[in-house]
Amino acid sequence: MIDRAAAAEVASADGVREWASDKRIFISSVMSELGAERQAAAAAVRAIGARPVLFEEFGGRDADPEQAYLTEVESSDIYVGVLGRRYGKPLQSRFSATHAEYLHAEHHGLRIAVWTFATNEREGHEQSFLDEVRTFHVAPEFSSAAKLQQQIEERLRT
Repeated sequence: MIDRAAAAEVASADGVREWASDKRIFISSVMSELGAERQAAAAAVRAIGARPVLFEEFGGRDADPEQAYLTEVESSDIYVGVLGRRYGKPLQSRFSATHAEYLHAEHHGLRIAVWTFATNEREGHEQSFLDEVRTFHVAPEFSSAAKLQQQIEERLRT
């Protein structure tokens, strides 16, 4: 439980923009399932003045894709995870890309915020991943891309 009454005063819009101006926020999810939600998350990040980091915007790289996104996780300040129904294809590590990114973010001490699509129908590995996340983090549910954008922006502002 979070006691918001005891929290520090909420920063002004200018204060939030100043804080966010040098922040990189890594957005992690299964790309094929959550395209609209990824764009909504990126819009929320841009709305506060930070830079969203999305795999689809990396451009050409010499490194293999897994190394590329883990490097981008390391160079970010905040990890935003968006979990849906699908776990994603397991990599050589036996984790999906989203799960590997989450673990990498934890290992490197990033601030972590995760949201989950409101559904009871998840692949087995996705449910296990969500259970793991909920052991250490609050993972609020969302029902639409618009709601997700609103929730992420509100969370980043506070």
